[in-house]
Amino acid sequence: MTTWPAGIGADALFENGDYDQARSALALATVSQLPDRERLLARSLQLRLDGQLAAAEPVVREAASRFPDDPAIRFELGDWAFHAGSLELAEQELRTAIRLDPTFVPAHRHLVWTLDALGRWRPQQLGLHGREGSRAIPFRSCNR
Repeated sequence: MTTWPAGIGADALFENGDYDQARSALALATVSQLPDRERLLARSLQLRLDGQLAAAEPVVREAASRFPDDPAIRFELGDWAFHAGSLELAEQELRTAIRLDPTFVPAHRHLVWTLDALGRWRPQQLGLHGREGSRAIPFRSCNR
């Protein structure tokens, strides 16, 4: 199973909306002696949490060029692209993350949000209809 960023807990804090705690975990991660993969993931997420979307781009692109077969990094690039408004790139990168690790749930969830933003998501794709389908995978903005 894919982790993102591994070993520092920021992923769970971020997914649960505890952005201040996630920032603290990421600050520790970026100054510690983490392996390059984790350091790049942590730095990218830290910049995005701090509202520095443009500054995160070269970091996440460096990670993708150095670790092209890593699903967490492809996810991070896809998530960055989504928030930067590059929806086609987001879809491509999220699909790559899923192809590399079909069990990576955040990539599936974010792909649904991306397809919805592109006007190509239909709840019927999951066999859901009506009100049940509209609540299938609710969107929670992480822009702060």
